[in-house]
Amino acid sequence: MKKYFPFFIGAVFLLGLAAVLIGYHTEGAGLMYSSTVMAPFGAADLQTPVFAATLAVSVTNQVTILEPAQMTGAMTINLTIDPGVRTGAKLYLKASSDTTARDITFGTGFSAPVLAGVISKTKTIAFFYDGTAFLPCGAGLQIN
Repeated sequence: MKKYFPFFIGAVFLLGLAAVLIGYHTEGAGLMYSSTVMAPFGAADLQTPVFAATLAVSVTNQVTILEPAQMTGAMTINLTIDPGVRTGAKLYLKASSDTTARDITFGTGFSAPVLAGVISKTKTIAFFYDGTAFLPCGAGLQIN
């Protein structure tokens, strides 16, 4: 047994490392498994929902790009943040107003002021996750 003990320890270490690399992680007292390869090793999660006055968005990846259809009214965005999302995750928003300036209110999952729209223009804004909520990295930027 003594002869094989170092190999046993090495195998246990490698199995543990492999489990971490394929998506096992601890959450509280339990063990949680995710078969999704998340950014930066996998693709970002691109979401392009139809316009709704209240938009419910699930954040499950370390990088989420949210590009709703053109706004035809004011919009509130509420997030459901997966427990596997880690501090430092990023969320990018690209939103455009129709022929009326449309505002976006950031609700559940955000800690951010209202983003004021401009008639027939597109704005972008970036957020980072501090472990509690998504915070803006700066003011919204008009890109056209």
